[in-house]
Amino acid sequence: MTPNAIEVSGTTTRGEGRPLLICEQRVLGETFLQGWLTLTGTSEQHAVRVHTFDERTVLEPLTPTALPPGNDWSGHLRLRPGARPPVLPADLAQALADAQLSTDQIDPSELTHLLHWLAEARGPHVRHQRIQQIITAARLP
Repeated sequence: MTPNAIEVSGTTTRGEGRPLLICEQRVLGETFLQGWLTLTGTSEQHAVRVHTFDERTVLEPLTPTALPPGNDWSGHLRLRPGARPPVLPADLAQALADAQLSTDQIDPSELTHLLHWLAEARGPHVRHQRIQQIITAARLP
């Protein structure tokens, strides 16, 4: 196992004619990043796209694999070093700057969640309230 490998396991299902590996646990980090999966008992590395959702992570093989649906699997996931920096909306970036805060005060996975939450705000009033809540959260120890 390489130093930056994460132990993962789950089951296989089919999605739109291709196998998808559903992890039992959520892998922390950015979504849609590429990684390499080495299944237990093999040395072959499979390039995978990593989709991280609220409670689960789904690995989408980028090349054909011989994993039939319903099979349990385990292995080690090696993620591409360096995550993409989050894209802050201008209004949130300005509010953080006005409050003399930065995204460094917010855990990266929490920031990803907060950015999605902010994007889902309906109407300027709700968006403003959510920005204020993000500012308050960034000030917490």
